[in-house]
Amino acid sequence: MDYTPTKPRQDIGLPKRISKLLYIYYFMLILLFLRFFYLQIVKGDYYHLLAEGNTEQSLPLIPPRGIIYDRKHNILAKNTPSYNLAIIPAYLPRDKKLRQNLLNDISEKFLIPYDKIIKRLEYQLTSYKPIILRENLSKKEIIFLEEQEKKYSPLKVLQYPARVYTFGESVAHLLGYVGIINKKELDENRNNKLYRINSIIGKTGIERYYDVILRGIEGSEISIVNTFGEPIKDLPEKHVKPVPGKNLVLSIDGSIQELAYQMIKGKRGIILITKPSTGEVIAFVSSPSYDPNLFIDSEKVEKAFLELSTKKDNPFFNRITQGKYAVGSIFKIITALSALEDGILDPYEKVDCSKGYFELGNRVYKDWKVHGYENLFTALQKSVNVYFYKIGYKLGYAAILDYSRKLGLTSKTGIDIPDEVSSFIPTPEWKEKVFKEIWYDGDTVNAAIGQGFITLTPLAVNNIISFVAADKLYKPRIVWEIRNPYTNAVEKRFQPEVLSNYQANPKNLEYIREGLKLVTQPGGTASYHYYVSKIPIAGKTGSAQNIEKKTHSWFTSYGPLDKPLAEQYAITVMVEASGHGGSVAVPIASLLYNFIEGKMSREVVLKEIYSIYKYQGLED
Repeated sequence: MDYTPTKPRQDIGLPKRISKLLYIYYFMLILLFLRFFYLQIVKGDYYHLLAEGNTEQSLPLIPPRGIIYDRKHNILAKNTPSYNLAIIPAYLPRDKKLRQNLLNDISEKFLIPYDKIIKRLEYQLTSYKPIILRENLSKKEIIFLEEQEKKYSPLKVLQYPARVYTFGESVAHLLGYVGIINKKELDENRNNKLYRINSIIGKTGIERYYDVILRGIEGSEISIVNTFGEPIKDLPEKHVKPVPGKNLVLSIDGSIQELAYQMIKGKRGIILITKPSTGEVIAFVSSPSYDPNLFIDSEKVEKAFLELSTKKDNPFFNRITQGKYAVGSIFKIITALSALEDGILDPYEKVDCSKGYFELGNRVYKDWKVHGYENLFTALQKSVNVYFYKIGYKLGYAAILDYSRKLGLTSKTGIDIPDEVSSFIPTPEWKEKVFKEIWYDGDTVNAAIGQGFITLTPLAVNNIISFVAADKLYKPRIVWEIRNPYTNAVEKRFQPEVLSNYQANPKNLEYIREGLKLVTQPGGTASYHYYVSKIPIAGKTGSAQNIEKKTHSWFTSYGPLDKPLAEQYAITVMVEASGHGGSVAVPIASLLYNFIEGKMSREVVLKEIYSIYKYQGLED
């Protein structure tokens, strides 16, 4: 047998594994070499600076806030440059006495109360984030700071866009104003990276409601500074450009808004104008008001707040969204609608109202004057209390409450303004809980004419008349377009939003419309309109009692009736403690219709209303 010698068996696995490890080792060595090259050669100067005790400093670049336009693209809110004084606490002297001396010097040179500086620096002495000490530095102060840069190295000048409101007082409750974020607001937004110490934030109105959209995104400017906060090198490659806030287009008509405000300036009241067919808000006026431009300079804010907040008429109070009022006879529209929809009312049937009062048990409910035999149309025209006492008693409160809910009177309207409150429609359960009493028939009789516990917001009143006009209830809206800040192209266009799915029997609504038309004719409670304007409208007056001697004057209406619904307006006017609705609120609305329809100039409207005020004894 042949024998073939063989070589000893070799294990080749180990050398191969060692070879692979060497490759990995060489690869890592090359990477390490490249990293050293980048750090030592490419970034050598940068790290050399840091190695000497210097540090990177990031200063915020504040984007311009979005511009706010009215429906005709007139500017309502824009920006202007503002140079603000900031301090970086970490660059203050560590020695307590030296720090105190420097802060005292800053206080004297830049007219900032020392206590205010200490309050701003509280618990933040090691922070590298700039803290605003004062806004709106003068050119002279900026030049002084540049000349004394070494002495005041912890101080920085930051450019912020300050807000300017071109229509002043007339838009204060509508647009609101902006200011530096406070601790409470910072806590509320702690999970939102858009907000930080010194952020400018919308405080009220549209500015607050749409703050995230309007504010944009902050950028940053990076530089290297030494331990004293003195700049050594700018790092443009690390700068982040700010993104401007988006622009808003409102449904507000600036010319109508401004005129409406001038008409009730000096009075306590509201004027709200909308389009019943869409919910667009055309004018939103609450008086008294204030100038939102006062809050551009934070140095004047505290003084302005103190002066305004101590005024008896409370100019900060937004009467449209936060005011709840007795509305009197305007609520008769709800009572009439409830009775018609429930089928217990024949609009043509005449009811005896000749006594001038309605008896229920041992109680007597008076009318404001003696009437005759009235049907629904004349009862609305003359605002006959006895007619509605009887209808309400026959109908019962459950139906009134049900239709109040269907028209959204028990909830907020959802308008895009913050801090809206709900109207109040009482329930028997509420009365029992609060007063420890059951709901009596007398409560129903009172509610039928808008007296008793019922209080409505002006928004709710305007919604009532808008529903009568359109047979549909739309959510009131102010902002209708969001636009790109660079191109001004429309990014989002809002559509009308139905607030309630309830639709009344068209025939029943037509009955109410016929009665409301008569209100503005001779013999109606709004007959003043007939003599002031030839524009056909329908509406309802209200004279609601309050703790003052005179009643609140209400008038809510829609028109022109000779135009299609899309071209009609709903106008609600309320002037506190001014008398009967027909004598004050009606002429205000009538003159506004004249202006809107091009029948009167602004000057003539103001002349007419001031003449009426003088006649009524309501001059300022």
